[in-house]
Amino acid sequence: MAEGQAAAPTEQAAPESRDEKRRRIRGWAVVVLLAAIFGLGMVDRIILSMMVTPIKADLMLSDTTFGLAQGAAVAVFYVLFAFPFGWAADRFDRRVVLFLGVTAWSLASASCAFVRNFAELFAARSLIGAGEAVLGPVGYPMIAALVSRHRLALAMTVFYLGGTLGIAFGQYAGGALLDSLSREPMIDVWLLGEMAPWRVVFLLTGPPGIFLALLIFFAPANRPLTTPAPPKGRAAPGFGAFFQSHKRFYLAHNMGIGLQQAALTGAILWNAAFMTRTYGWSPAQIGLVFGILLLVTSSAAVIGHGWITTRLFAKGRTDVHMRWQLGMSCLSIPAIALAYLWPSPWAACIGFGIANLLSGGSVVAGPTILQIATPDAYRGRISAIYVVIATMLGTAVGPALIGLISDHILQDEAKIGIAMAGACVMFLALAIIAFGLSLAATRRIVEETAAAG
Repeated sequence: MAEGQAAAPTEQAAPESRDEKRRRIRGWAVVVLLAAIFGLGMVDRIILSMMVTPIKADLMLSDTTFGLAQGAAVAVFYVLFAFPFGWAADRFDRRVVLFLGVTAWSLASASCAFVRNFAELFAARSLIGAGEAVLGPVGYPMIAALVSRHRLALAMTVFYLGGTLGIAFGQYAGGALLDSLSREPMIDVWLLGEMAPWRVVFLLTGPPGIFLALLIFFAPANRPLTTPAPPKGRAAPGFGAFFQSHKRFYLAHNMGIGLQQAALTGAILWNAAFMTRTYGWSPAQIGLVFGILLLVTSSAAVIGHGWITTRLFAKGRTDVHMRWQLGMSCLSIPAIALAYLWPSPWAACIGFGIANLLSGGSVVAGPTILQIATPDAYRGRISAIYVVIATMLGTAVGPALIGLISDHILQDEAKIGIAMAGACVMFLALAIIAFGLSLAATRRIVEETAAAG
């Protein structure tokens, strides 16, 4: 038997009963609902970026303060609240926990319509980040409890497609709504009086999340098991003991996915500066070209990688998710070098598109194998650890290191492409090492968890 390949079952599966079919259909309906919630969360997160000019003018904000409200407020509180949500997901009905988180961020998004200064905007955005922290620690375990492990990658694909479409729709809806409403300088809102158009946008996009959150109670009750089934002759381990016995898998997995995301996120957030400084592209040109590139390649990566790994895992390749990401990271390195070192704007577009197509599937592979490998009783906390590490590496370290290289090593903003290529290649090389270290540990934990039921 090949390394990393488990024996395939020899008995033919029993025909699916009517009740089993209903449970399966209900489970997939809930997965689609979770994808819609994820998408709406991305709309609430990104829509602020489409209204920079009127918000800055009305609240008298600088670029720095607006940037803090837009990014730092969400990211910091997202990380802070991931652990509490993970703890709650392992102890209470996950439907209730999810409802509270979604309701919190929806109300916070709507409250942006009433802010009067930077402090209030920062507070509202912080609550959006805190509420959205529920998505990983609660959403991942819910999906894992609803579908079979051989279909988990497909379910995660559907979930992440919701987020991808949410980002695209958020950009479109924010711009379209603001443009439509701005035909009048002020709008008379029932019971609230006259409001600026950008404030009305928040009133229209925030509250729908509460309705979607209520629908989650149509899902079956989702209470985690108290403890995983122990191996024969041994006591069931506590969370700390379980994590310690499999720390190589969890650390290598989290670092590998986080480093891969650091390369992609760093490239995405610095693409506009690179194209402007190097080739003189306008913001409108950059937004159109790279917006289409992101939508097409991210969707293709999420669907394609999920489909391939699902089929290979079903054939017994228990380490396929990590092995696949290792290969994709290797192939992404020359694509990144092409994008930021070859002196052509279209080489930059093609190289980035290829890199995102290759490594963009990590958003599916990471949480999928994590849920497969982890007993239900620990999935909330394990997911919270993953979310924190991936967010810190991808959102904080990746973009920041590129800026530091440009400012303090190269000391020339015109060389931003060299900084991007150097940092991204380094992240991908380190990800390759992490994925390589994870392979044996992945096979071990997946097979042990499957044996324990």
